[in-house]
Amino acid sequence: EEAIDIEKGILKGSLTMNGSFDTPEFKGALSITEPIFSLPILFPQKLSTNKILITCTNNEFIISDETYKLKNVAKFTMGSHIALNKWSVDRFDMNIQTLPKQLVPLKFTNPMMTLSGDTDCTLAIVWENQNWDFTGSIFAENFEFTADIAELSNKNNENLSAKKDSVTTDLLLQVGTHASLNFNPLLRCVFVPNTSINCKIDTDSELYQLDGSLLLKSGDVSYLSRSFYIKEGSIKFNPSEISNPQVTIKAETREKDSQGNTVRIILSAENQYLLDFNPKFTSVPPKSENEIKLLLGQIVLADSESVGDLVLSAGEYYLQSTVVRQIENKLRDSLNFDIFSVRTNILQNTISMNSQRNMGKEISLGNILDNSTVYIGKYIGSALYVDAMLNMSASDNPDVEYYSTDSILFQPEFGLELELPIMNIRWDMAWDLTPGIKLRSYVPDTSVTLSWKFNF
Repeated sequence: EEAIDIEKGILKGSLTMNGSFDTPEFKGALSITEPIFSLPILFPQKLSTNKILITCTNNEFIISDETYKLKNVAKFTMGSHIALNKWSVDRFDMNIQTLPKQLVPLKFTNPMMTLSGDTDCTLAIVWENQNWDFTGSIFAENFEFTADIAELSNKNNENLSAKKDSVTTDLLLQVGTHASLNFNPLLRCVFVPNTSINCKIDTDSELYQLDGSLLLKSGDVSYLSRSFYIKEGSIKFNPSEISNPQVTIKAETREKDSQGNTVRIILSAENQYLLDFNPKFTSVPPKSENEIKLLLGQIVLADSESVGDLVLSAGEYYLQSTVVRQIENKLRDSLNFDIFSVRTNILQNTISMNSQRNMGKEISLGNILDNSTVYIGKYIGSALYVDAMLNMSASDNPDVEYYSTDSILFQPEFGLELELPIMNIRWDMAWDLTPGIKLRSYVPDTSVTLSWKFNF
């Protein structure tokens, strides 16, 4: 990939060359008026500024600090040095400092991972000996880290060995709102804002290191062909292996038992390495471990015996990680939520509908949206967090009056969380709705939770 791509600009000045053609020595001064150019290694958008001043002495080109624009908005200051060795670039360095209250989109991609976000940064970049080195600090909104566990765990990655330039980083990364991590295909999580980690990468040594611990606000875990929605948790990165952090997670999904009643299945894991993930299960209403395994085991057994179910599971994951993920991002941004998450089993429900239709059962919209969940979250200030979750399930009783329409039963939950220096206070209100219940006679379940954490 090109280091710089200049689209337009007016070049003026004088530059002289002394010495032989094989070992030239440059000196002089140049100016570029109204340049438009790209730095593909860092910015997905084109850059512009009023004027760039360049001075040259002893084969070192010094580019003065200037204020640069993205889409005609001043975003950051940048200056750089370029040292030549004969006719080739021997060293290139650049310093970037964002302007107050301005965020700059940065994106870094290689065959192993993708890092992107809108950043407030103090960044030093050096290119030397076919290596890009990034140091400094970054505060990132809309931050997303995406990697495949299998690729990260493969130490003999051919794509990396074939890549011409290597990359090293030593960055302090602080995440704001809309910060997420995707370890495909197992884990997607959204972080609690204003927490930080250290990011160290050395592609030559195959070192990919995120050092630190981040609290989780939401996300989902794909396990036993199910998608469990994360209610709370934390992730502590393993300094020696980025693909194998320690996770503490409490997540849930909903299933129907043999009587057609909704069962909330809770997945929990405490300080488990991701590659050795082996969670425990409980349920509401309470069921034995064997009963819970039976609810989940219908897919587990099928996974090992039926190619059709394996294809279904892969298709459901692909739909969730592509189409649904894009819808989530657009709705989150347009509605100005901090978190917007949708979980659905449309493919699985569609196949199940075909079986029910063949048995002569009536099919409705509720069958398509059965076991779908929408979750939204919003920070009000820095301490108060408001969230809501709506679960939709098929109802066999379309005459239910309370929050039921046609064949869909809506089960909402609402919560407020106050984050104080010494503890968190959370208030939850949930409607555990059953057929026939009426609005006038129903009082929702409420709970207040106090929690605090210690680091030692």
